[in-house]
Amino acid sequence: MRVGDIDTLNERYYAEILFEASWEEPKLKGLHKKSFDPMVYWTPQLELVNGIGELHDTITYSVRHDRQGIATVTEHHKLKGTWWERMELQYFPLDVQELSLSITTSHSSKEMIFVKNLHKPSGANRHVFTDQQEWYLFEHVDIEITEKIEEYLADGHNYSVVICSCHAARRYGYFMWNAYFLIFLITSASFATFPIPLANISERVKIASTLLLTAITFRWLCNKALP
Repeated sequence: MRVGDIDTLNERYYAEILFEASWEEPKLKGLHKKSFDPMVYWTPQLELVNGIGELHDTITYSVRHDRQGIATVTEHHKLKGTWWERMELQYFPLDVQELSLSITTSHSSKEMIFVKNLHKPSGANRHVFTDQQEWYLFEHVDIEITEKIEEYLADGHNYSVVICSCHAARRYGYFMWNAYFLIFLITSASFATFPIPLANISERVKIASTLLLTAITFRWLCNKALP
């Protein structure tokens, strides 16, 4: 998984993702020289759940035979696009966001289920992460397999779903120094009104009003950077 820009305001992120799906094909048993044709043989018919807009999906196939001649077909996907993700901002700017990819299939759970491949670990490439100044990307990728029911279909079948997710922690230093600390300085400047005599009400009101307008203007400018 290669993660690009993370858009907190619009709850989406850009990523380039490589994933594989493998299964045994009994019709190719012992046929070492025969190529795989997805129009002839069975395929998992994978579908992406949380993709946004046009996604570039390049699909290739490879066949591997073991010593008994059993054929294992692997479907390779290379995805590029934007993915929707609900952002949790309760602990902003100390938040950790989950970036997930949800994959399902048009086959019911009676026909096909997902099984995690323990021989090929998944991971996120941090070296090509383009949003490193604002986020820290963790390499670990979680794989969760669950089921869903399509309510608009009358068959009532369950469909297997696999959720691949990595995590990114926000680098809070920028917001602490450029937003919260400056607000603290503006608020602290309000104590400058205390040395002014009570009889000089006009000067006290003038300073308090100026600080209030300054805080409102600064908050308005920060809205473009804060979620």
